[in-house]
Amino acid sequence: MTLLFATAVHAQRERACERFVEIDFTDLQTALKSHAAERAETRFGPRLDLSCHNIRRTLIEAEEPGFLRGKKLEGIDFTGAVLVEVDLSKVQMSDSLLVGANLAGAELAHARIWQQDLSRANLAAADLTGASLLGAKFTGADLTGANLSGASLSRSDLTAAWLVNTNLEGADLFGATLAHSIWQPRGQFDRGNVGNLRGVRSLRVNLCESSFGAPIADCETPVAEPDFSGLNHLIETLSQAGHRQAERDATAAREEMRNDLMVAHFLADPLSNFTDGVVAIFRRLLFDIPVDYGTRPFGALWGLMLSWILFGAAYTAALRIAPRSAEFALYESQMEGRIVLRSLRKPPYRAFVRAGDAEVTRLHPATLPQAVKHGALFSLAMVFRVGFRDVNVGEWVSRLRANKVEYVATGYLRTLAGVQSLISLYLLAIFLLTFFGRPFQ
Repeated sequence: MTLLFATAVHAQRERACERFVEIDFTDLQTALKSHAAERAETRFGPRLDLSCHNIRRTLIEAEEPGFLRGKKLEGIDFTGAVLVEVDLSKVQMSDSLLVGANLAGAELAHARIWQQDLSRANLAAADLTGASLLGAKFTGADLTGANLSGASLSRSDLTAAWLVNTNLEGADLFGATLAHSIWQPRGQFDRGNVGNLRGVRSLRVNLCESSFGAPIADCETPVAEPDFSGLNHLIETLSQAGHRQAERDATAAREEMRNDLMVAHFLADPLSNFTDGVVAIFRRLLFDIPVDYGTRPFGALWGLMLSWILFGAAYTAALRIAPRSAEFALYESQMEGRIVLRSLRKPPYRAFVRAGDAEVTRLHPATLPQAVKHGALFSLAMVFRVGFRDVNVGEWVSRLRANKVEYVATGYLRTLAGVQSLISLYLLAIFLLTFFGRPFQ
């Protein structure tokens, strides 16, 4: 789920300023001039407070639309200020605040805004062509329709930002944080500019028609066909650049949204979308939980270990709790040292049986450690009961012991062992597929 959605961001932006402050153009000139002089002397000092000021109206009334163009605006607090369609091209900002500022349609081409806070700022349709935005903070900012072609967004924070129809042609995104952002940009960016991306796993696209950007859980009308074009281009670019983990994260984000959308369609109309509900459940169980759609291939190996422990506990209980009705017996060959676990349902339970030249006897663990040992070894054998021709993992595991050992279960334990083998086979297969391949591309 995204941290900030469209409605929430707009509501916070509207509450940032209860009323806007009007300032005369002459007073604005004087304030900026004296502040610049003070900054030149002390280098660091108090910020000039222009928060919640309607700068746009001041410049329009003074017929000075280009007054701020190319200015050096250091240490100015523009929190909540109105700068709609103001010409700020080539400005240089440092130690300034633009939190919640309204910069919709503003001209910021080739501006130098390094490490500035533009959280929740409205930059819809703003022109940021070639702007240097190194380390800038755009948390919850609205960049809908903004032109960021050729802009440097290196190490910038775009957490929960809206990048809908945003032009990112040739933009530098190296080291940017994209966590929870609504990612539907346009334009092609170079593969050399997408290194070290952060938060890619939580990227989102709009899945809701009734309320743009709302979480799918609160959506009354899910979209029929979401726009994954920007995300697909990012996945392709990351693949070409060799950023494997980021590529996996972006792919997993897309697949998770597809799953969420199928669930939403099923809940909206269960009868018509019954297949979507079934497919979503299977995708969740088979691809999401074990390996998170390929981002955690080693999760399948942890699943194998968990399978070994849980099923081993079940086999131990069968040997220990009800030894006379357990589905096990121990066969030991004196000549070959062969041990076979097999059922002896009828008495005498301690009978000795001759099988060729081998003397066999039923397994009857006297202590809990012995039961745990046999249960664990049998469970391990079932985990690795896979192989193809000469490649047999189970055979390799059996050779770790001094004697040749074979475990065989019957009855309900045979069924349980078969289930464990199928689960283990799938987990091993999905690990190999996700670690060495791209099954979700």
